[in-house]
Amino acid sequence: MVAPLFFVTVLLEQVVRFYQKKDFWRISDTMSNTFHGFLMDLSKIPFKGAEVWVYAWIYKNYRLIDLPWDSPWTWIACWFITDFCYYWMHRMIHQVNILWAIHETHHTPEDMMFTSPMRNHIFLLPIHWITYMPMALAIPPTTYLVHYQISIIYQYWLHTEIIGKLPAPVEFLLSTPSHHRAHHAEDPDEKPLYGCTTQMKSYNPLVVQTQPFINLWKRFWEYEGIENKLSVIFKGPGWSPGKPWTGNIEDIPHPAPHFEKYDPQLPFWGKLYTFIHFVFLVNAYFMLALNMPAFIFYRNKEAFTCEGILSMPITLCELLSPPYHGGFSICGDSPCEKYPIAPQSGISLYEIISSAKGSIWGDLL
Repeated sequence: MVAPLFFVTVLLEQVVRFYQKKDFWRISDTMSNTFHGFLMDLSKIPFKGAEVWVYAWIYKNYRLIDLPWDSPWTWIACWFITDFCYYWMHRMIHQVNILWAIHETHHTPEDMMFTSPMRNHIFLLPIHWITYMPMALAIPPTTYLVHYQISIIYQYWLHTEIIGKLPAPVEFLLSTPSHHRAHHAEDPDEKPLYGCTTQMKSYNPLVVQTQPFINLWKRFWEYEGIENKLSVIFKGPGWSPGKPWTGNIEDIPHPAPHFEKYDPQLPFWGKLYTFIHFVFLVNAYFMLALNMPAFIFYRNKEAFTCEGILSMPITLCELLSPPYHGGFSICGDSPCEKYPIAPQSGISLYEIISSAKGSIWGDLL
């Protein structure tokens, strides 16, 4: 599982920071990042299923060419196309204000550590996969999903200060931690100061998730005229009337000479109270995360039944039967007969889908 490995690397990072004589994590910042990660995982419940469904539907009905999924050239092409789409997606969410309101959440941490990439907005997933949808015109779903996941995992190691500059060829060809530190920093030429030019003075995930939209809403009503109002939404975050799309670089405020991180202090009993709750929540997350990607499937007469987070039993037959997939269904003899499993044993959804020969998923995957 990725989650246990993540927490191990987070702890190892602190050991390395100790030997490098760097500051340790701030528990308040770390908790906030972690809670945002929980919210991101919850957002996968509606968005991840929609992503796979829409991509598979486009591929089945509108693909322009048939690329063999097991060809090395298909995987190489997907690698470059995925990276190309990611670049434009990332550039777009920095230059379109309504999208920046989503991405700004990720830039609010004032420390650069392995927990930082967890701080993302719950609406980031649909922005990601909508950008990749044109790939469905050629790239098989399985190939796309693998490369998309690799692209997301790759971002993880970029958020750290324990890795210095790498050899010049690597720095030239790849996105590296040193590049990403400059990307997150307010003043990368000096000692980098991470965070946004307008400091987010809250660790409450609900505040961090909603404040950029509140600010956008206020700016929307500041200007007269429909053109200006639409420009506030769809032009860059630095735009104002009479300025270019992304604003003027000289208007970017410089950090104060004695910049202080947002770091409110609690009495010892308050820190202990929040830490105990944090431990219980992390434990609850592990209990859910170990089942969330695959759920728990068991036999229920002729169909597999899954119990999701809300403990509301729903059959795969109900999810994938007509009219949702044009008359195709994975119910029947194929999946149940060809994939014998013991009651209550956990298997991945991909394995069940892959075993559904003769269905829409069997055809696509």
